[in-house]
Amino acid sequence: MQRILAGAALGFLSGAAAYKAIFRTLESSDEETVVKDYSSFSLAYGLPEFNSDLYHYNNHVVLYDNAKKVPVWVAEHLTLDNLRGTATREQSQFQCDDYVPRLFRSSNDDYWDSGWSRGHMVPAGDNKHSQEAMNDTFYLTNIVPQDIDNNAYFWCKLERYCRSLARRYNFVEIVSGPLWLPLTTNDGRRFVKYDVIGKNDVAVPTHLFKVVVGENDEEIVIGAFVVPNKDIPDDKQPIDYQRPIDVVEKMVGAKMFPRLDRRQTEDLCERDGCKHLDSPEFELSLFQGIIEGAYSLPRLETVWRRVKKSHPWLVEKLKGAYLNKRKQFQQK
Repeated sequence: MQRILAGAALGFLSGAAAYKAIFRTLESSDEETVVKDYSSFSLAYGLPEFNSDLYHYNNHVVLYDNAKKVPVWVAEHLTLDNLRGTATREQSQFQCDDYVPRLFRSSNDDYWDSGWSRGHMVPAGDNKHSQEAMNDTFYLTNIVPQDIDNNAYFWCKLERYCRSLARRYNFVEIVSGPLWLPLTTNDGRRFVKYDVIGKNDVAVPTHLFKVVVGENDEEIVIGAFVVPNKDIPDDKQPIDYQRPIDVVEKMVGAKMFPRLDRRQTEDLCERDGCKHLDSPEFELSLFQGIIEGAYSLPRLETVWRRVKKSHPWLVEKLKGAYLNKRKQFQQK
């Protein structure tokens, strides 16, 4: 597979061009932007290289953070055609992208026994049309350390809601990624605190974001969501985590959909509700998959307690799968 790699920062610049790119001060106003040029500055042995690299895959693009070993953002284009096909997760596997310099890679070992799941930013389920495109979503450039219950429940349902938009809009474009947001103490101090995992110190985000645009012949809608990277109560809905788009842009440090005229857009949640598409069939399939994928007996019992507490109507339907999985662990 051909991968297109684009240097988005100074690692691919040289000489005066690099100096000019760094030592440039922008003074912005509504009327004009003034650029001050300090390109005469130099160091005898060169300025530090700081690569923020774009990795292009079949149906998504990643801006990768070499320091945190996770994406800054991942962008995808979604239509109904993406959701039709025979591609399956069983033929995919999590793996490093060899195009990422070895010094800046994460590995599967970083995630193993860390207590965090490997969370897709572009979900595999958005690429049923192509096995290769689905496989691409398993590169670790598309993965962040995600709370296992957040991944399995709320985030999964949010992804399903976004897929449903492809049935109501001609196309949907989505940008997703991790965030590290500050805490505020009782005395007013603010600071950012987060875990790292593995020998490569992969950064665990405090939150995840998703910005969604949908377009059809009648309207263009936009919505932005910021979700804590922790288990979310089952009664919460996507609309509960909606944030103004400019607030999310400030958090990410990037302008979203810069060629979109916001004056021509409608609020996604006002137009579409931003509610999970819970159905008995989906809930049964979701929990069946989680039970079958439980990696330990304690994890299985945690899932089963959740079923009994929040989805009691599924107990009889899932009891056989639960007991079978429990027996497998006991026999080990």
